[in-house]
Amino acid sequence: MTYQDFDNYITSLSGYPNLDFGVMGYSTFGQPMYYAHYGQYDNNQIIIEGSIHAREYLAGLLVVELAKSIADLNPEVTGGIYFIPNVNPDGVRLVLDGTKDLCPKLQEVLTTINDGNT
Repeated sequence: MTYQDFDNYITSLSGYPNLDFGVMGYSTFGQPMYYAHYGQYDNNQIIIEGSIHAREYLAGLLVVELAKSIADLNPEVTGGIYFIPNVNPDGVRLVLDGTKDLCPKLQEVLTTINDGNT
């Protein structure tokens, strides 16, 4: 799986029935951080997030599946649920694609820290 595959999986939530989908912000390297919201925006909100640590990107895929499952069930809720599949896009991209898309100086630093492994 590449980072683009991972990102495409998350953006499959865009236009999904019963979910609002958008960008909540951008990472240090300018990558979008997406959210999907189910339910109402008033009252209590629950936040479910994945891919907190770079090598835990599979949790982000599970958050996408959870969002789809809840949207398909369409339960009545008095508040809402925010699904944030990837809160660490820079780290996940580094794990999935390596350092090739980074500037040379950052490539050098990260490769040195990682005992020569890109």
